[in-house]
Amino acid sequence: MTESARPTGDQPVIRERDIAAEQLRLLSVQTRTAFTGNLIVMLLLVGAFWQRADHRVLLAWAGLLALAVFLRVLAANGYLREWPDIRHLHRWQRRITGAILLLSLCWSLFIMLFFPLDAPWLMVLVVILISGLTSASIGSTSSHLPAFLAFTVPMMGTLTIRFLVAGTAISLFVGIAGLAYEIMCVIWARNLNRTIRGSIRLRFENMELINQLRKEKVRAEAASETKSRFLAAASHDLRQPLHALNLYLDLLSNEPNRDKREEFLERSREAGDALTGLLDALLDISRLDSDRIQVNVRVFPIQPLLDSLHREHVLQARQQGIELRLGRCRLQAESDPLLLERILRNLLSNALRYTHEGKILLGCRPHGDRVRVFVADTGIGIPPMELERIFDEFHQLHNPERDRSKGLGLGLAIVRRLAERLDADLRVRSVPGKGSVFSLDLPRGPESPALDSSTPAMPDGAPGHAWRILLIDDETPVLEATSHLLRRWGHEVVAVETPQEAVACLKEDQPLPDLVLCDYRLREGKNGLDALLEMRAMLDRPLPAAILSGDTSPEIRERIQRHRIPLLPKPAAPARLRALVDALGTGNRASPS
Repeated sequence: MTESARPTGDQPVIRERDIAAEQLRLLSVQTRTAFTGNLIVMLLLVGAFWQRADHRVLLAWAGLLALAVFLRVLAANGYLREWPDIRHLHRWQRRITGAILLLSLCWSLFIMLFFPLDAPWLMVLVVILISGLTSASIGSTSSHLPAFLAFTVPMMGTLTIRFLVAGTAISLFVGIAGLAYEIMCVIWARNLNRTIRGSIRLRFENMELINQLRKEKVRAEAASETKSRFLAAASHDLRQPLHALNLYLDLLSNEPNRDKREEFLERSREAGDALTGLLDALLDISRLDSDRIQVNVRVFPIQPLLDSLHREHVLQARQQGIELRLGRCRLQAESDPLLLERILRNLLSNALRYTHEGKILLGCRPHGDRVRVFVADTGIGIPPMELERIFDEFHQLHNPERDRSKGLGLGLAIVRRLAERLDADLRVRSVPGKGSVFSLDLPRGPESPALDSSTPAMPDGAPGHAWRILLIDDETPVLEATSHLLRRWGHEVVAVETPQEAVACLKEDQPLPDLVLCDYRLREGKNGLDALLEMRAMLDRPLPAAILSGDTSPEIRERIQRHRIPLLPKPAAPARLRALVDALGTGNRASPS
């Protein structure tokens, strides 16, 4: 695989290889300067030694030096042509450093062949030119320290040794001075090398930062565009049922015909239900986007959760002429059962909406070291180009007219966000006209020998009994409307606005309530949970109760769940309220008095 020596925005850490590749690039760029300098020094020495040395030997040496310079240029240009997709960095380092070493050996050969101990002025010229080449190499080769050492050590080492073995006091002094000079050059080159490396690293980090900022800018622009589309669609879908509700209420207030009033009332109820459903979905998305939903991971058996969902949806499936099948398994998952239930409920609702005949299968199976929970249907299917877009907000297939009876286009958006919170792999496979399979891969818990019955099951249906209900809510309109609704269902209602009034009802000489429905936020800073706990303490026995609240923050939800008290978020559909009342009343009748 080709490795790029240029840092990219996908690499979170600057690699040492990238820095080394850039150092070699800087060395290669300096080759033109080195080419010119070496040839000029060669011509000066050839001219100075022309009358003194053998012409053939001198020209042979000059040709060899020119060849070494050419090889260095060839290696450097080859590296620059391959940049930035460097496949074999170490090979290029050896090739370029080898060419520079060959050039240094050519200068060493000149010193051994032509060094003029008997001509002081020529000796001074050689020392000046060789020292100049050494000084110049600090700037041109120290970006790659091995190349600097390969050029200066053989050349300056030969010159130093030549002086040291001459035997005179002056040559000994010059040799020692040359050795000290070489050491100082190595120190300077090493320091410059560190500076170059630091500069390269800083430049790469700046490039990385720029790439990240550019990506964040693109992401922010996409998020802004998505949010604008989201708000536009939400505004449209919120205004439509609200507009219809206002119209039907106006028609209802001026309609003398009873049948028409019943029709307008039903339409008003449908508009209100649509508005409530949309608000609930928008609040869910808002909480997910703001990370306000807490994830409580634990090991739990999956089958009771699937059983509950099956009971909840089997009647609707039967009414649609669809077979809702339930798979059996003894697997356990390590996840949040409440969030998983919400995901599967949305997927089941989606499958029921787009399956007109055939069957839907709800089940789970092992998948490696994970457990796969799935909803499969024989519905209309999803075109391949739409498989990613179906998880966008307000994106719906086969509903260009935005018919709310076909859903709001938020269910799968909520599913994707919940799956991300659970760190679960959400997958979808679909064949148009044949059906779809939505699956969720979760961490797998130990296999249980028997199904756990600790997960509460939903009641199969309303028992048809009338109960005495204590209703606590500080909002008078809500208290009156809920009371009327409960009485229409045949229950006896005692409606109060404060916890003190509720406690007083328990002390009076009258029948105790079968169950209590209480708002969470009450007057004077009181809350419904504390009121329920106080009433239970007074009676010294469990009192079936539930909390209805428009505030469903994670802290409040967790506190209520610790006391195993059901929580019904407001606004709540009457059907959900009735199911809750029936479940509480059934549990009260089943428990010993």
